[in-house]
Amino acid sequence: MKKFITYVPMQTGSNLLKGKYISLENKKLNMSDEIIFPIECIVNGYAENNEKIMLIALLEEGNIDCEDNLKLMQKRIFNITAPKNIQVIIEKVYISSKETIENHLATFKNIISLFEDGDDLYSCVTFGTKPTPIIQMMALNFAHKNLKNVTIGVVAYGKVNREHGKPVSYYIYDITALFFMNNIVDTLSAMNADDAFSKIEKILMLGEDNEK
Repeated sequence: MKKFITYVPMQTGSNLLKGKYISLENKKLNMSDEIIFPIECIVNGYAENNEKIMLIALLEEGNIDCEDNLKLMQKRIFNITAPKNIQVIIEKVYISSKETIENHLATFKNIISLFEDGDDLYSCVTFGTKPTPIIQMMALNFAHKNLKNVTIGVVAYGKVNREHGKPVSYYIYDITALFFMNNIVDTLSAMNADDAFSKIEKILMLGEDNEK
């Protein structure tokens, strides 16, 4: 199943920004409409007609604004999926406001409990406290290495550029390559720790050549 993971922002509804997000590299993330949650771009680009998908919503426990924003997110996702006859299952993962290692590990455990063999995983790391994207990456890494036939579709985040405090442009960046680069680092280090750095340098140089 395709599963889309995102943190639900804690801002009050009036502070949520709405704009047209642009992807410079991954054209599947571009939308003609203005959006509020970058996960909208990911669902729009990768959920296909007549599918059943899961939206894994991470939200702070006991936060009313998160609950309200999730309702808004569901409505906006529905506007994308309904015309395509896509069924959306919502799974909530509540996160404690107390940022202890124990609670972070509990969040990790709750996320991976929703993963299964054969899943196609997509992650938006735009919102959340600083540890949240790390936990999401850990969960993706666990699924990719420990479950069967799991693919990582996209890891992306939205960025708003401001001038004099006012939003002037919106971008969504596909950072999936960073996920796989981390896996390559682990693999090369395990194979030959003494030569790992030079091999990684060569890979990065190949990437630079491709960009020219």
